[in-house]
Amino acid sequence: AEGKGAGSGQPSSPPPSAPGSSAKAEGQGNGFGSQPLPGAVDDGQAEVRKLLAKVDEELDQTARKDIQWRRLHFKALLLRWHPDKNRSETPEQAGAVFRHLMGRRDRYLS
Repeated sequence: AEGKGAGSGQPSSPPPSAPGSSAKAEGQGNGFGSQPLPGAVDDGQAEVRKLLAKVDEELDQTARKDIQWRRLHFKALLLRWHPDKNRSETPEQAGAVFRHLMGRRDRYLS
């Protein structure tokens, strides 16, 4: 007669370890969460900026080549920087470069 309450067997929110719980509940404050250290974020961002500058320089230097060469070159760059294929950088770094390449695609291939 009381309906849904503390004794109904239905918790008001899932426990932190339950599937479907929020990412905020998972691992914050325990040292094992996905939150990187502040210094690591700065280092990672600096490395991404270096990688983007290097890729931009390469695209700028080859922008005057014929379109067929640029298409093949761009495809090779996409394969190189795809987060699932890249083995030399972290998936986050490779993903950032890959997204940057996709943003420059139309301009490079026009």
